[in-house]
Amino acid sequence: MAVTPEELYKGKRIAILGYGVEGQATYKYLVRHGFVPTILEENEACALPDGVEAIVGAEARAHLDNFDLVFRAPSALPNTLETSAQVTTYANEFLQLCPAMTIGVTGTKGKGTVASLVYEILKAAGKTVWLGGNVGVRNQYPPLSFLDDVAPDDIVVLELSDLVLWDIQHNPHIAVLLAITPEHLDWHPSFEQYIESKSMITQFQSAEDTLVYYLGNEHSNDIGESSPAKHIGYPNAAIAHVRGDEVWYGEQRLIAADDVVLVGHHNLENICAAVTACWPLVQDKQAIIKALKGFKVLEHRLEYVRSVRGVDYYNDSIGTNQETAIAALRSFAKPKVIMLGGSDKGLAFDALAKEMTAQNVRATILIGQTAPVIRAELEKAGFDMSKVQEGASTLRDMSAIVNAAAGLAEAGDVVLLSPACASFGMFKDYKERGQLFKQAVKAL
Repeated sequence: MAVTPEELYKGKRIAILGYGVEGQATYKYLVRHGFVPTILEENEACALPDGVEAIVGAEARAHLDNFDLVFRAPSALPNTLETSAQVTTYANEFLQLCPAMTIGVTGTKGKGTVASLVYEILKAAGKTVWLGGNVGVRNQYPPLSFLDDVAPDDIVVLELSDLVLWDIQHNPHIAVLLAITPEHLDWHPSFEQYIESKSMITQFQSAEDTLVYYLGNEHSNDIGESSPAKHIGYPNAAIAHVRGDEVWYGEQRLIAADDVVLVGHHNLENICAAVTACWPLVQDKQAIIKALKGFKVLEHRLEYVRSVRGVDYYNDSIGTNQETAIAALRSFAKPKVIMLGGSDKGLAFDALAKEMTAQNVRATILIGQTAPVIRAELEKAGFDMSKVQEGASTLRDMSAIVNAAAGLAEAGDVVLLSPACASFGMFKDYKERGQLFKQAVKAL
């Protein structure tokens, strides 16, 4: 039986470090249960509720030791907090307090898509299911906002990032681990530590729990093989796997690529992950097919925008490393005009440059801080540099960038925003970058 917040927090002095989306939901949850937390917010411009107890400004973190329990925002990294207080996150507390079965999904890319696929499959099978995490427009994020409504027979699906897994001490009953590739190295001390944070999704599982992990990646494979839980690797001919352009479960054909809106082989593997996670709970083939056929692409994830003069435009703004750009390129056989570049997170572009030479790329537009770095890698890989738009790195307006791409594309081509970089310096975040891209395409 799950512990109650009254039992867990009684007599504790509680603080919330960071009053963003998660902090706001945490505050409301604690107040509903009779606790009065103090908000510690470094941003002096942050709007706080009337009458709230708060410490605002650069000195906020200096007061951590005044509390017994501190809910940190995901961006308040554990290695930057020096305090004797117990530090936790909304995800850790949710997993500890939730009375229902939980399914958690992590990985470098695709976790929002896979979490949403799991949610839709379970819902199609008649389950009462909740979805929480950074999963686009179809979310019920953050999870603490709906925890009080979850019943013991329900199922909760959570997208879990490395930033919340970093110091987690409670795990989902079913964990799903997708491929792990270099990412967020501007947040983590090293790639090894980033891998370690992802591995935490199974660290506290028991033999009664399950880990579904991706066999095609050495890092997820290593974690899977050492997991204390029952571990199931995918794709696997005995369970969910891809045959040609179709997804099968064992000897049961489920669906063909043409029957789903998700583009690319990597998304067929994402379907395999979701089906494998759901199979112990739902072995209803028709419900699975119904969910897959009705699935809508999440915003900014190889999202089809529109066709203009025979050119298809796709928004993959969430693609912030070279592996996502490679997957996007491989998703289309047509000639491609791809926009690459953004802020520098210290990631490599060598594999992307080699892929560009092997792909049917009509042109590339390099933008942002990393434009010279990507250009150098393309030259080293032997890419035809006449296909690189000269001077594009000086373009600061998305309308100008999209118009430049439209001028290079021909009927039958694909124009692809899959930048392989973070957006900072030019845009607020990947969501703003993607929204502006879509606006510019719709204005063509």
